[in-house]
Amino acid sequence: MHRGISWSNDGGDSWTSPLYLAGTLIDPIVYGAMTTDAFGTGSMLVFTNPSSPTKRVNLTMFSSIDGGLTWEFAVTLDNRSAAATYSSVVQLPNGSYVVQWGVGATHAHKCLGTDCGAVQAVVGFTTPRGG
Repeated sequence: MHRGISWSNDGGDSWTSPLYLAGTLIDPIVYGAMTTDAFGTGSMLVFTNPSSPTKRVNLTMFSSIDGGLTWEFAVTLDNRSAAATYSSVVQLPNGSYVVQWGVGATHAHKCLGTDCGAVQAVVGFTTPRGG
């Protein structure tokens, strides 16, 4: 499977069709997260998801500088065999990104970034357990 993308030019009242399947965004049909470069030019998109065709593993970050037409690999965040689920990504005012995701059958949360404690105030989830 691949991540489907659609665009809106009218604030979400209508969307492009057919759905564009991004060839580099392999996806096992699970929630992913996207944000813009809000504290920079605003022209870069950042996307996180489990990059596997069939399993929720290999949590990866990708970036796009052309509005989501093409995506480039940025970094593997978690390549363990435990499930990597339901990621969230935010950009902090200092320009760094923080990613939070569920890990394994217990769904313990993991956070990766320069200041994971600041994320609690930004997006309102609890302090990550286990790292």
